[in-house]
Order: sequence, then structure tokens, then C-alpha cells
Amino acid sequence: MTFAPTNSIDTPLNIGVFDSGVGGLSVFRQLKSSLPEVSWSYCSDSKNFPYGTKADAQVVECCVAACTEFVRVASLDGLVIACGTASTVALPKLRELLSIPVIGVVPAIKPAAAISNTRSIGLLATHGTVRRPYIEKLIQDFAADCEVQRIGSSALVQIAEDKIRGIKIRLADIENELAPFFVPKKENRIDVIVLGCTHFPLLIEEFDQIVPYKMIWVDSAEAIVRRIFALFKDRLNVPAQSQDMNPSQNILSLSNHSKGFVTGDVSVFFPNELPSFVTSLGLCEWRSIDDLI
Repeated sequence: MTFAPTNSIDTPLNIGVFDSGVGGLSVFRQLKSSLPEVSWSYCSDSKNFPYGTKADAQVVECCVAACTEFVRVASLDGLVIACGTASTVALPKLRELLSIPVIGVVPAIKPAAAISNTRSIGLLATHGTVRRPYIEKLIQDFAADCEVQRIGSSALVQIAEDKIRGIKIRLADIENELAPFFVPKKENRIDVIVLGCTHFPLLIEEFDQIVPYKMIWVDSAEAIVRRIFALFKDRLNVPAQSQDMNPSQNILSLSNHSKGFVTGDVSVFFPNELPSFVTSLGLCEWRSIDDLI
């Protein structure tokens, strides 16, 4: 397919990141740090959060409606669906309807299998994602020689949302969700866990405090960076690696102004002042897409 860019090749690329809540900010952070020359926007379908508990048809309907307006109001050249649930069910319809590249998140089962020494890996995602045939095919194609234990959790999605908003969270609640990964009967203990929901990288600090031994956590953010570069390499520099940037460079690239959008009322999404994590990403201005239709 040939894509018609919204903006001139002489202007910065406008790429949007979409999720039902704040989980996609984990992807947004990696993308903005690695590709600082891009003009980034973020959109949350806040009035339909969460997606993980909805029927597939409802997810497609909500996602298509929100993304169509997001692309229009932000004049996007590309769109990242930073939501595992939406990526597994809504990508075909979005790609059919939109004239710009649409990139989804794929649970990082392939890289997890490649680095696992015990051949035992975990998949932590929403209930809907872990049950989908798409996941079974990924396992068969890339981790057939591994034991893959799947855990679906809606509670962790809400806990991540609470953390970003400064609401106190309890380690015990997180521990309850992760506990099935560490039952003592397992012959080969899990050494890699795939974070199949974009909310979950926001909880890695808490995860590391809870797990009984050192764990490797794998998500899809770096793969999305590579995909964006492949699609727009004529307009981008080689992606920066976070470990190669000094802290001041990283902070500067993240703090550059970006636009935030929600569906519904901004004051409901952020009832108090903007969380420090959000403003540290340069997302200091938020508008409701509903007001711009």
C-alpha cells in the first residue's frame, strides 16, 4: 500500500500514540526518547476505558471512532496503537479505513523465547489478550519449545492507572496477581516474562520488588521504534538508544512539548493537577477530541 503523508516532507513527522488509558505512555516514553525529531501526540479513549473487559466488536467500534478523530485533529502521518487489546482486534479495520500507516503492538513472545535459558516464559496481559487465537499462533510459531504460562489481569491495569495519577497502590495487590508465575511445583522456573499490556511496564519497579528472584521483563516498545524507522527512514535519524544518551539529553527529548487528547472530559481523565509523570513527557496540554469534532 502507498501512504499519502498528511504533512510535507519538509515538516516534522506527526505521529500519534493511542491507548484506552495511560498505559500507552510507556510506549510513548520509549518512542519520544528514541525518535526526538518526531512531533508526538497522545490520545486516550478515556470515556471507553478499559478495553480489556469489552467484547471484540465493541473494542473495534470504540477504537475506530476515537482513532479516526485523533488522526484528523492532530494531522497525523502515522498512528501507533499502544494497546494490546486494540491491536489484536482492531488493526485490520483501522488499516482499511485510514490512509496513513497504523502500527500495532505485538506481545514480545519471539524475543522472550530467544533469550530464555530455562525454556519457561510467562505472558502477562489482559484476560482477553491471553485467550485470543492470535497469541496461540505466536507461541506455536516462535516459542513451540517453551512452556508458556499465561496470566490475565484487569486489576494490574487499574493499579497502573492509579500509580500514574498519584493514587496510593499496595504491593500486596500486585503480588496477588503475579503469584501464579511462582508456584513451587514448576520444574523449570520462569526466567522471562512478556508484558503483553502496555500498562504493565509502568509497574516494573513494583514487579522487581515482588518477584522472588531476578526476572527479565520484555515489552514491545523497541520493536515499535524499529518499525516506525523502517516506515519513515527517509525522514528520520537512526533511532537513539536510551543507554547511549546522557540523562540530560534524555530528559530534554522527553520534555519537548507534545499534545495530549482524550475522548470525553479532560477533567474526568485528570480530575486534579496533571501527574508529574505525564508532564515529564512534555504532555502539559490536554484537549478533548469531542470538543474539536
